[in-house]
Amino acid sequence: MKKKLSITLWINRLLITLFVGALLFAFFGSDSDYMVYSYIIAFPLGIFQLFSFLFSVIRYKKLGSEVKKYVKIYSIIFASYLVFGFVYLVYLNAIESMILAYCIDLIPILLSLFWTYILEISKR
Repeated sequence: MKKKLSITLWINRLLITLFVGALLFAFFGSDSDYMVYSYIIAFPLGIFQLFSFLFSVIRYKKLGSEVKKYVKIYSIIFASYLVFGFVYLVYLNAIESMILAYCIDLIPILLSLFWTYILEISKR
């Protein structure tokens, strides 16, 4: 079990490092076309983190109390994001608010970083 967790951590570390690096390069680079690379990396990162989340839910009883608390918080935030994103796409899409659009784009990045933190804590 420890070996699977270690492999999971290293895959997640690699993907999150590539993602954050590409994101920072796109933000601070001279051309905004580099944002495509962060989107390309975000797709496998999201799929990997979804499966690692499902794996953590399956072995929920074996997790420590602190990690359980973080998994609950992550689940609530993720469910809220899905509901808010659905409402935004269906009902509020006519409102051209850049702040809402940036929040819709920023929340998955923060959730990804939070899930990386949860995986790192579960290693202990």
